[in-house]
Amino acid sequence: NKGCRECFNLYEINALTGHQKIIGNGETATVQWIVGKNSTLKGRMIARHDKTLDLQLFDTEKEVYETLISCGPREDMEFVGFTPDDTGMWLLSNRNRDRISLVRLDIITKSETLICEDPVVDIENVHVSTVTGKPVVAYSHPDYPKTILLDPDLKKDVSIFQNDSRSGVAILSMDSKEQVITIKQFTEKGADYFLFNRKTKEKKLLGSNSWPIDRSALRNVKPVSFKSRDGFTLKGYLTLPIDPEGSALPMVLYVHGGPWARDYWEPDAMVQFLANRGYAVLQVNYRGSSGYGRAFQDAAKHEFSQKMHHDLIDSVNWAIQRKIADPDHIAIVGGSYGGFAAMAGLTFTPEVFACGISINGVSNWSDYLESFPDPPPLFRKRGYKIWHDFLGDPARPDEKDDIDKRSPIFFSDRITKPILIIYGNQDR
Repeated sequence: NKGCRECFNLYEINALTGHQKIIGNGETATVQWIVGKNSTLKGRMIARHDKTLDLQLFDTEKEVYETLISCGPREDMEFVGFTPDDTGMWLLSNRNRDRISLVRLDIITKSETLICEDPVVDIENVHVSTVTGKPVVAYSHPDYPKTILLDPDLKKDVSIFQNDSRSGVAILSMDSKEQVITIKQFTEKGADYFLFNRKTKEKKLLGSNSWPIDRSALRNVKPVSFKSRDGFTLKGYLTLPIDPEGSALPMVLYVHGGPWARDYWEPDAMVQFLANRGYAVLQVNYRGSSGYGRAFQDAAKHEFSQKMHHDLIDSVNWAIQRKIADPDHIAIVGGSYGGFAAMAGLTFTPEVFACGISINGVSNWSDYLESFPDPPPLFRKRGYKIWHDFLGDPARPDEKDDIDKRSPIFFSDRITKPILIIYGNQDR
């Protein structure tokens, strides 16, 4: 984006000489460039101020972009490749559906064909073969990570790494003939990286993750599921300490940021550190978290400090009822939105927690929303508008009053337990 902070141009760079040439001018809010064979510019994905997303193809004769399809305000799509005959495109999309799935878009008819979906969560990533032009593997994370191998031969070859359903397998790269591949095999305790020859079936360990601790000292992370008070199925993860003495442990409710993000079954240094120090650690993907479909995200609209917070309290009650957590020794910890959740926990429900830690958390939502630049950078327009959808517009007095009712700073007099608040010097 040199020359224009708000715009991202597409460059072709000579790796030997460093010579740069612009092949795509990002004068609009381009969020993805679409490139075909031989580095030819084929199109772009642009974000509109009305929160829609357009997939445009470049007409080389007219030298203009023409919109092929569009997404609605709460829909999304990502280009992952062209079909072998160039008559279609592989997309990750939740257009006209709840969850993000792998689809084939016909460029002529504009019709979509479903290729791969997960019954519970979004498809998060896809690898398209550079040899066949077809998708060969897709990834989702319902609880333990799931690798969906779409190519029968590759599925047979990679099965040597799938000896345990509680481990993740990811293909990182392939050689030009797709016979030698690099593979990541991981659990919640770390990852190993292999070079695998599909012809000889030889696998060579290239290296492991760099945590300076023996994996036997780390704790198992277990997927959990329970119902919210209004019937939503909530999913999360529970990690128990090394030497739990019976039941009713001191527990940390560790809240992820975002809120449009989620917790995964993966190595997490903070989780392992807390478990090592004797705490049970509970992570919950409350409503509004990403990965569980559009309806689950939309259920968080205007529910900051309300149903989103109720989900966290319901997870605590679930742990107490099962004698996992000592009700007198529960801390709430998080960063960003999780930092806000910690402050909300000690202001709106101070009787639940013994203490809280807020790391760069938002205490005043109106102040936060008003800090956005006006007009916002082009490439962020769509991202800024989502906050008004979910929280409201502080420029409107009636909505500002509702926003302030969800902001912990106005209820600090309710705090009766210790709270540690952490910010960086440059944090706005």
